Amino acid sequence: MISLRARIVEMRSIRDGETVSYGGTWTARGRRRIATVPVGYADGYRRILSNHGMGLLRGRRVPVAGTVTMDMTMFDVTEVPCEIGDVVTMIGADGNESISVADIAELGQLSPYEVLTSLRSRLPRRYSGGDE
Repeated sequence: MISLRARIVEMRSIRDGETVSYGGTWTARGRRRIATVPVGYADGYRRILSNHGMGLLRGRRVPVAGTVTMDMTMFDVTEVPCEIGDVVTMIGADGNESISVADIAELGQLSPYEVLTSLRSRLPRRYSGGDE
């Protein structure tokens, strides 16, 4: 089982009509809370997931807000109580919810192998079970 997780490093409250990320491709409807995690397309989290991807936070789905940048991805966490340091699961399971490699591949119109092989070496790896 593969997982891609990152801790929230920044939280911002934004007002109705404000935009998020490059090009302002996501616009807030009402007051929103935006969490930033330090994973982006340089890590293999594909830019095609901008405004389409999902993360899991405390077992609940949270949408990607704006363009996935080289080193960061923003999520609309308005509906989930959270704080800096909490973990967003970008691939894997959290509570009763999960996002599989196949889910990411479908959203990005990719092969699941493209998703796996694009995960870069700057992501730390932890192996569990079996021989190392």
